[in-house]
Amino acid sequence: MTSWDSIIQYVSYTTERESVHTRSSHPISKRSVPMFIQNNLKSQFYDVVKKSHVLVIVGEDVDALCAYTILSQLFICDDVSFSTVPVSGWESLDRALREHYDQSPTIVLINCGGNRSLQDMQVPERSKVYVMDSRRPFHHENVFEGEQIMIMVDSVEVAKLNIPEMSSIMEDNDSEESSDEDEEEDGGRKGMERVEKRLLKKEAKKLWHKRRRNLLWKYYENSWYSISSAVRMLELAAAVNRATPELMWVAAVGLNSQWTDRVITVEAYHDVCIDRMRPFIHRFSPRGSGAKADDLLRVSFEKELPLAMYSHWSLYRAMSVNEHFACKTRNWTQRGDSDVKHLLANLGLTLNETQQKFEAMTSTRRKEVIQTLEKEMLPSFATFIAHFGFSDRICAADVARGLAARLETPKKVPLVERFESARGILRCFMKSGQDCVTLVKSFDVYKIGLECVWALVATAVNQQEILPVGPFYLHSSTHSLDDIMDSRHFIFLFTNFLQQAFCSMRRSRERTTKPLVVSLALSGEMQGWHIVTGVMPLDTIYKDAQLMSFIGRAFERAADQASLDIRRDNFDPNVIYIRSEDRSRFFDLLQAVMEIET
Repeated sequence: MTSWDSIIQYVSYTTERESVHTRSSHPISKRSVPMFIQNNLKSQFYDVVKKSHVLVIVGEDVDALCAYTILSQLFICDDVSFSTVPVSGWESLDRALREHYDQSPTIVLINCGGNRSLQDMQVPERSKVYVMDSRRPFHHENVFEGEQIMIMVDSVEVAKLNIPEMSSIMEDNDSEESSDEDEEEDGGRKGMERVEKRLLKKEAKKLWHKRRRNLLWKYYENSWYSISSAVRMLELAAAVNRATPELMWVAAVGLNSQWTDRVITVEAYHDVCIDRMRPFIHRFSPRGSGAKADDLLRVSFEKELPLAMYSHWSLYRAMSVNEHFACKTRNWTQRGDSDVKHLLANLGLTLNETQQKFEAMTSTRRKEVIQTLEKEMLPSFATFIAHFGFSDRICAADVARGLAARLETPKKVPLVERFESARGILRCFMKSGQDCVTLVKSFDVYKIGLECVWALVATAVNQQEILPVGPFYLHSSTHSLDDIMDSRHFIFLFTNFLQQAFCSMRRSRERTTKPLVVSLALSGEMQGWHIVTGVMPLDTIYKDAQLMSFIGRAFERAADQASLDIRRDNFDPNVIYIRSEDRSRFFDLLQAVMEIET
């Protein structure tokens, strides 16, 4: 039986080389406690940054886009001068900092920059950097720097971060210099005493470094995602008395994007809705509100089906490409069609009504169908719904999906253009009643993406392209991803869907207790490269509400051992890029890193 605790212990000693996390530290200030901005974002962050020009650097994800939209609205209301640069990875972040080296004394990083040392980059010497990043853990050098770098973190999670004490992981260079001076002053002592002192000092330093490695390993052993940055920005808007229904809606879309990206569980999502969004729901979505003016945005929080795009599609197509129904009927097999029809019959749904557009059903029948599917699709799900007057309802989860398609695809379109196009969709909601054709088009693109994901899953499972490689399973495809699939969102969606489909084909403990690693060929400018990612074992996912993962850490260890051209440019630690010809060597190293005796 595989023990993942044992794997974690083993991985930490599979290489003598220190990783980027445990190398010798940069010189830092004398602060001995983490310098976090915790609850008072208004006085410690907003009131400070609005006094000068602000450079806002935004990561390429929907939550970051939504957080930026809220912050920029606050800046506009208060006449704050600011400029914006969207970035797709560490290289573009470093380039943005270099290009704006002399232009801004204040820099805000949204969903980027937190989990790798910013001291390795060209941060302007006179600038103050504020980091709001939902990825965890933070790099320890960013945490303890304390002069230039300020990290915004929620107070309730500080203790859970388990940050080591500064004295245990940061070398005190001044103390070493003082010790050397003492030895010079004691030059009259006998040579043997000096030798003994040096040996004791060397041994103590060796033990200190060993403890440091162990502490940093434990600190970095898992990565995960914390509260949505958009929700934190909404709380800031409330603190400066500028919260509105529109901003609540934008934050809701950002929060939903974490769930649709599969980086948080539905339980974690609901916890944030209850603990953090409830005051805004009570304020802006009062029960019994009868206002239905055409130009008035109303936001409600209610039960919804966790079924992507069903209200903008036919039920049959939405169910066919959904993980739950696809895995239940195994609709990629020869018996798939008959099993789908059998399931529909058991649910009391006719084939004709499921193949028509969902909105074409009568309102009474729609309610009946939703109630039936709610019982089938557990656990239950609730989300935010936008209404403009008497117009159709729009689900925040679907908007998050559409934004992901607009923001992340196609890669051949410059990121700045994709970013502005996605911002335009959010502006439709900021300007009440404005028709948003771009959003409808994004829904259409997303539906194509869902069908592409299902087709790739069907091919991989039918052709048995998932192979056991020691302590993990591997799917490696040589077929280049098309423009729609080459995105963070769809790759994460595909990886999770593939794991569920693979496990559904056979009742096997091994399939549910080993992680899945996926390698997909890229095209265009990245021709000849593969994007590699992975997910934790399925039974671990069911048990762990935070979706903690050591996949990124294992990738890092394997990369450290390899003399290969490996790019770790993605902000997500569980995503790397390797050359096609290096895949075999890398996966051999990854197996060695994760291999243990059963």
